[in-house]
Amino acid sequence: MKVLAIVALSASMMWAAVNINTASKSELMELPGIGDKKADAIIEYRTKSKFKTIDEIKSVSGIGDKIYEDIKVDLIVNGITDTKNLKSVNKNKKKQTKKENKDNNSTK
Repeated sequence: MKVLAIVALSASMMWAAVNINTASKSELMELPGIGDKKADAIIEYRTKSKFKTIDEIKSVSGIGDKIYEDIKVDLIVNGITDTKNLKSVNKNKKKQTKKENKDNNSTK
């Protein structure tokens, strides 16, 4: 029984992703760099044409190469959205912590 629980937990950690064709506005906004207006723009874009590949998100106004590079690890175009343990969010937190540590060390 413990093995099944570990496997299930591991699978949920590995499969965290945002389906850009079906995710809600709040789910989209969990991605770094995607706020209210960009989430609306993604939803508007997909009502006209579903995303066939994740890199098509760069066709959405306001989403360029930088944001795409930051979030692409968590994007999918098929499947279920699961925003637990998004890699891009954890990566962004690590960057912020390193920057905060650098800022704190420079003021000493």
